Amino acid sequence: MPILFAMCDKTVKEESLPPQLVETVEAFKKYVTEQKEVREEISRIPSHAIAKVQEETAALRQLLCTVENGIQRNAGAVERLKRETAEDLKNAEIAHHTKETPTSLQYENTAPNLYFQKLVENYNQQMRLYKGQIEELEQHFASLASSSKFSPQELTATVKKLHASFVSLAAQLQNIHAEVQRRKDALSSGKMTVPPSKPQSGTVGSVTTAVTLGPTPFSSTRSDAALAMATALARVGQPTLTGTDSFGSSANQTFQLQKPPPGNKRGKK
Repeated sequence: MPILFAMCDKTVKEESLPPQLVETVEAFKKYVTEQKEVREEISRIPSHAIAKVQEETAALRQLLCTVENGIQRNAGAVERLKRETAEDLKNAEIAHHTKETPTSLQYENTAPNLYFQKLVENYNQQMRLYKGQIEELEQHFASLASSSKFSPQELTATVKKLHASFVSLAAQLQNIHAEVQRRKDALSSGKMTVPPSKPQSGTVGSVTTAVTLGPTPFSSTRSDAALAMATALARVGQPTLTGTDSFGSSANQTFQLQKPPPGNKRGKK
């Protein structure tokens, strides 16, 4: 049996291929050869020609965008013209109908009143538009006429100082956030010891804190944000816990030992 299989394989290898398969293989070889030639031609083309084609393509795209915008603008103008033409035709019909209507029946014809009312509304709208444009032009001319109060160097320095102020405020806020998180963790774990509150002089609930100010670009202006942050930090740093125990006494009062009552002492005569 192995000898028979070897003879069959040998006969299959020695057989000639079908003509259709041979034609397909030859066509594929020819196609591969042509593609290799095209690849060689492309490799010989300089890169600046491709860059030029890219630039021309970008320019054509810009032109196409311009043409598209122009077409859209023209389409809008055509639609507006159609609408205005239809309104003019309607107004002409109203005028013709008003002319043909007898004088005794003119009180029933309200179309002319509506026409003039619409004209007045359009006139008012245009006047408001023109007024806004005139005010805008006046402001523009005033800004051109008046010289700037600050030089570019002063504006740059002001921006730098503002940046420094924001950085300082961010650092203070980060510290406050870290302190609050630490105290929150301590309270949640039950490991934090609350110091006894001390009686405060003055108004109850008033907190005296040192105002922490960051760098400010304006020497005569205080930083309200820094003041608020410092107040919050002081409130976090002085927790006050008040409550009432089972005997009715306040929890924040100081515990003091009392003297024993007077009496006879044992062992002494």
